[in-house]
Order: sequence, then structure tokens, then C-alpha cells
Amino acid sequence: MSAFSDFVVFADESGDHGMASIDADYPVFVLVFCLMRKAVYTSRFIPELHGLKFRFWGHDSVVLHEHDIRMETGPFGVLRSDRALRHDFYDALNELLVSTEAEFIVALVDKPKHRSRYPDPWN
Repeated sequence: MSAFSDFVVFADESGDHGMASIDADYPVFVLVFCLMRKAVYTSRFIPELHGLKFRFWGHDSVVLHEHDIRMETGPFGVLRSDRALRHDFYDALNELLVSTEAEFIVALVDKPKHRSRYPDPWN
């Protein structure tokens, strides 16, 4: 029996956790956990992710940050002016994510609904 887990876990959040003010354009708070076998992560996911980065940027130091991708800022600014490149990037990224063996645990708080149920909620 190994002293180490067979899995790697990634966690991230999206949105503001506070309830004092709610952004009408993004009224949710989301927590996501991704669980992946280390064997899949090292032998398949990382090489394919690096391949995607080399394909679109010529290097692998680009950080795939959701906000930058969505807003097409930073290194993703090139997607704004080239519709075909944007389409190819999203197809490649989606294919990588869909084809990778991983489990996701997601929790989403609909902040307006939460506030209506708990009028004075604490964070």
C-alpha cells in the first residue's frame, strides 16, 4: 500500500462569496473540485495540455485563466481578432476536457435565492 494517494485534486472558485452586495451580472458563487488519477494526469493530461499551449502560443507558460479566456485579454487577446483561431482553440480545449478521465464535484450558490431564504445570512 502506498503512502500517497493515487489522485490529484484541484480546487477553484468563481464569483464573490460575500452576501452584502450581489453582482446582477454574476449572482452566483461556485466551488469546483476536479479529481484525476495521477497516472492520467502525468501520462496524458499534462502532455496534451502542453501540446495545446504550444499549438496556439508556441510555448507552454500561458495560464488558462477563465476570466482572461472569456474576456479575451492577455494572451487570449489574439482570439478576439481571429474568429477561426478562437473556434479552433475552444474546440481543442473542449476536446481535451471532455476526453480526459476526471471527476468533478461542483457546488453553486444562487445568491439571490439564498438571500430570499435567509434574509440576513452570514458568509
